[in-house]
Amino acid sequence: MVSKSTAHGHPGYRLGAGNVDEAPKISATTKLEVVERELKYRRHVYPRLVAEHKMTQHLADTQLEAMEAIAEDYRALAAKERLL
Repeated sequence: MVSKSTAHGHPGYRLGAGNVDEAPKISATTKLEVVERELKYRRHVYPRLVAEHKMTQHLADTQLEAMEAIAEDYRALAAKERLL
């Protein structure tokens, strides 16, 4: 088994019990970091897209709300992960 912090050189990756065909498992903490980075990006970009009429405000709000819900799910999973 490969260490959580060293698999593929990325923190949060873990390989299964020696099965080389098994895809790496990405931790909830790493997923949360990715989702939070994406949220920050969308919060930066969506206002411009709305102003340029490339996206409606309703769609921007709905997409941000959905992404925030996903982040909240991963916050809970990451908290449980830290207890293990």
